[in-house]
Amino acid sequence: PVVHLLHWYVRSGCFLLFVRVWLMNNKPKAMKKHNASLPRREELSRLKRELCDRFDLLDIRWQRSWGVAHRYSQLQSLTRLAHQNPDALIHLQGYTIVFADQSGMNSSGHVLLGTMDVHHQWIKVFVQLPSLRGLQHQTDCLKERISFLLGGAQVVHMERLGPVRPIAEHYRVLSTFHKKLLSQRLHLHPRSLHGLTMVLENDRSTPSLHQAGHFIIPSTCDPTHLQLFLQSHAPEARRLTLQTNRKEGKVKGCLGFFREGLWKNTDNHRIPSSSPEIFM
Repeated sequence: PVVHLLHWYVRSGCFLLFVRVWLMNNKPKAMKKHNASLPRREELSRLKRELCDRFDLLDIRWQRSWGVAHRYSQLQSLTRLAHQNPDALIHLQGYTIVFADQSGMNSSGHVLLGTMDVHHQWIKVFVQLPSLRGLQHQTDCLKERISFLLGGAQVVHMERLGPVRPIAEHYRVLSTFHKKLLSQRLHLHPRSLHGLTMVLENDRSTPSLHQAGHFIIPSTCDPTHLQLFLQSHAPEARRLTLQTNRKEGKVKGCLGFFREGLWKNTDNHRIPSSSPEIFM
């Protein structure tokens, strides 16, 4: 219902007119802030591009919505480390760096650099990358084994539910769950749950089905109870997953229509091209 309401609301001319007027009224203030931050944002992009090119990084990201000044200082700190100790960053080739609350590697395989940590702690993570890469490989293997035992269901992490957990913790959770599954023989067809996903949690005692269609499973769940739960809830999980995908498609369509409509006014004049920053 909310998605349908959003779909109708966005497509209504009154809504577009209201937002268009609001944007035009606030444009001077927005443009002033935009122009004031432009040099710093350009320098931020330059530093990010240079670091990615120099050390063959896949990407540089931020865990939180820090401002431009904060992000710039973090990249400057990494740049200083690169000048002082370039050999320390050699192991970063092919990785994505994420400035986060603590240093390490997460279960997605991204290298985390704690924003409050000193360079020595960052270097320690860089040195550990070969062993962390091995741990990530073991984690991927465990996921495949678990998927095979559970009819093709995949263990995933929903970033919208919270930060991705550290790789070592993720491995422990997977290992505990895998050993639990091996303790009793399950009778699930190899592809009976193919296309479905699950999130493992340490602080739960009973399995549940999220409204988005993925299962939330305790890492210590009894295998027999888990099998019955998955089999009985699989049809509903597929329905909810399909429904979620359709909703996400509608939301994207609404946003596309919304953006397109904002660049036009009743006199067919376009809002200046500098305005798209408002939507970033």
